[in-house]
Amino acid sequence: MEGIVKGLMVACIGLSCYSLAVWAPRGSILTRPASPEPVRASPGAGPGPHTRGPRYVFVGGFIGGK
Repeated sequence: MEGIVKGLMVACIGLSCYSLAVWAPRGSILTRPASPEPVRASPGAGPGPHTRGPRYVFVGGFIGGK
């Protein structure tokens, strides 16, 4: 039983290292090839009077200080 668990651990570690070394830099799992079609703008999708700037969200607190 102990040998099976060690074998599974080694297999998982090996697969993790392989995926980080080979699949991750190419982005082959999460991405797909680019489409050869040109990008077209949607009608009326330009910047208009209702565009918004960045929004900042403060998460956390202030401890200490003078």
